[in-house]
This record gives sequence, structure tokens and C-alpha cells, in this order.
Amino acid sequence: HEYRGPGYELTYTESGDTRTRLLWNASVDAVRLERPEDRPAMQCTPLTAGESSFIVDFADIDRLSVVEPPAERYTAGVETPSEEATVLCRLAEVKPEAVSVSSLVALLDREFESMFGEKRAVRAVRHVAAVRAEDCLPVVPALISRLTNDSTATPEVLGTLKHIGTAEPKEIAPLADDIEPYLDATNVTARREATRCFATIADAYPDDVITAVPALAKIIEDKADRWEYAVRALSRLAAEHPGPVKPAVDPLQAVALDESAAETVRMEASAGFGRVAKESPKIAVDIVDDIVALSESEHYRLRNNAAALVYDIAATHTDAVEPYSEDIAA
Repeated sequence: HEYRGPGYELTYTESGDTRTRLLWNASVDAVRLERPEDRPAMQCTPLTAGESSFIVDFADIDRLSVVEPPAERYTAGVETPSEEATVLCRLAEVKPEAVSVSSLVALLDREFESMFGEKRAVRAVRHVAAVRAEDCLPVVPALISRLTNDSTATPEVLGTLKHIGTAEPKEIAPLADDIEPYLDATNVTARREATRCFATIADAYPDDVITAVPALAKIIEDKADRWEYAVRALSRLAAEHPGPVKPAVDPLQAVALDESAAETVRMEASAGFGRVAKESPKIAVDIVDDIVALSESEHYRLRNNAAALVYDIAATHTDAVEPYSEDIAA
């Protein structure tokens, strides 16, 4: 991963004078790298939002060092909501503990002159929620309004709700109906974050994900980004209510038998499939040979899930299991 310092102090020469600037970011200017006739230079983004980016030749740089500017330096000179959103997002990324949640609540109540400003404001909340989820509960109403309005910040909203839900599931469980449409979203990020939200909801409130079974099954079939969270959500639901998960048995079965999938994901899938099959053993009869093979897996929980499923099938379909009796006994 690329190192991200809290800030940088650049000392350089400009027109014969020595200058020192605080920067948010400093990187090699990619354009000049593509032009051998130009001298290599650094692209510099000032720490405060109101200042424009600039370029400095490497030959003019005296010193570049990592520094930790005080929080007030980030917000110095801020004039518009979008500028405030930019600097709070920067501060939240490197010092989430230094950002006041009340300032974020107030910021989200303002009108943004740029859609990017709104997105950065929500992203600032997301950074803070990643480490201080309980502190961010006052922001939830502002997040809900953006969720129901399908704003440009929706993917960030869903990601933030996932962090909050991990700490306080009851805060996002009532939003299941509002989140569910994003399980079919064309926006990859929104669909991914919605899937993660549903896995979190299913952990504590499985009843609230029942209506989402078809969409979660489709996510697995599509191998959409972070589809393993859909497996987890269906497995958690099946533990409490196996019946509603029956329409999703095919993708769960496919994952359980997929040797290329992570063992932990296969375990979740086999557990969910097994709970549904226990209620309706007939659905597993056609793949008994695959299930018996799973009972020899090196992963003990996957092996146990498979063995339990074989015995459930044998209870009502002895003839289907009988040819494998010696393998099972071994």
C-alpha cells in the first residue's frame, strides 16, 4: 500500500526566494515523466482547500518532509461548504479522532455548490465511522435522506452505514427496505456496499433480509464485487429461517462445491445450503457424490457440514446415500 502521511512540508526555491508550504499531497508529475525534454517535477496539492495545486522542479526542492499539522491548519481559510468538505475529508482520512461529529452534522445540513463536495462530506463521515462508529449515530438521519434520494454520494452513504451497522446493527436494520434496491445497482461500489450492509443486518436481524433473497442470490451468480458477503447473509438467514432461502440453493450449492473459492466462504455456503436441505433433503439428492467428496475436505468445518448433510439426506433418502456407505464409514 502507498504510504499516506498526515501532511508534508515543502521547502523550495522560487524566483530566487526560499518558500515553505504545507501540502496535503506531493507526487511525481506524471505528464513530465512522459516528456523527456521536460525536467522532472513534483505535483503539489496545498493542505488547505482554497489554494490551487502547483508544480515544482525537482532541482528547486530543498527539502520535503512528513509533518503532522494541527487540525485547525486543515480548515484555515475555508469559505464554502465544498471546501470545508474537502479539508474535513482530508483530516478524517489521517486523523479521524480529530474530527468533530457535530461539525459533520452541520456540514451535511448545508447546500453544496458541487456534487463532489457532498460526496467528500459523506466520505469524511465514513472515515470517522470506521474508527468511531458509535460517535457517528447523530449523522444517520442525514445519511438516510441521501440514501432515499439516490444522490451521487450514495455509495459513500452505504459504506458509512456498514461501519455504523457493524457497531450498532439496530441503527441500520430499519433501513433494509431502502438499501435493498442497491443490491441490483449498476454502480459497482453501491452494489458492493449494499451487499456488505445486508450481511451486517443478517448477523443480528435475519428477518429483515428475507425479501432480499433473490437479489443476494443474483449477486452470487454474477460473482459481483464482494459476493462473499451475500453468501454470509444467506447463511445467517438460513440458520433462522431456512425456508425463504430455498430459491437461493443453487448458487449456495455451486459455491460450496467450488474448489477455487476460499474455504471460509465455502463453509458459509455449505452451512446455508445444508440448513435448507435439512428442511427439504430432496434438493441435495442429485449431488450426494459431491457432498460425500466434501466430507473428505481438509477444512474441518466444511467437512463437518458435509457429513451432517449426508446424514440428513440418509434420514429420508437412504437409497441415495447407501452406495457411499463405505466411503462415509471410512
